[in-house]
Amino acid sequence: MPITGLKGFVETSVRTDRPQADARPGRGTQVRILIAEDNPICSCLTVHLVRKHGHFAWAVSNGLAALAALEKASFDLVLMDVQMPEMDGGATTCAIRKQEQVTGKHLPIVAVTAHTSDEGRQKCLAAGVDDYLCKPLRSKDFLAVTQRLCPIPEEEPKAAPLHTLTGKLRNGIREP
Repeated sequence: MPITGLKGFVETSVRTDRPQADARPGRGTQVRILIAEDNPICSCLTVHLVRKHGHFAWAVSNGLAALAALEKASFDLVLMDVQMPEMDGGATTCAIRKQEQVTGKHLPIVAVTAHTSDEGRQKCLAAGVDDYLCKPLRSKDFLAVTQRLCPIPEEEPKAAPLHTLTGKLRNGIREP
């Protein structure tokens, strides 16, 4: 069943048939990722990449829709296209960062663009993004950025059996 009700939302890119209760880092292995991408093909490819690695993907087609999605749901990471209609990635990032000054929370934002120049990268970083990825997205690069910005803690080790902590027990008596 698709999630609906947001202008600019790419309805075909969202599935809600996966369990999402443990979707936040630290409580499971799934990262909730908002994808702001106006090109439907790039959006579908990005959604596929995100899901392939076991994460939740919610795609919107412009910056205004991204801001609306952030008001309605909680995300761990935003993959933000730089050039979008209505509100581009830079303006959207600035709006998110301004809201963060009020809330005190920080949402990692990764700029996604076809422009690979150092000047383009510096412009994105100056706008307040946490990292920068070039299109087409490569799985290796996506994983590295996701793991760095949304680290998922390793599972806690299971408790050691009592006899390893206290020595050998024989008939309820501890032996050294």
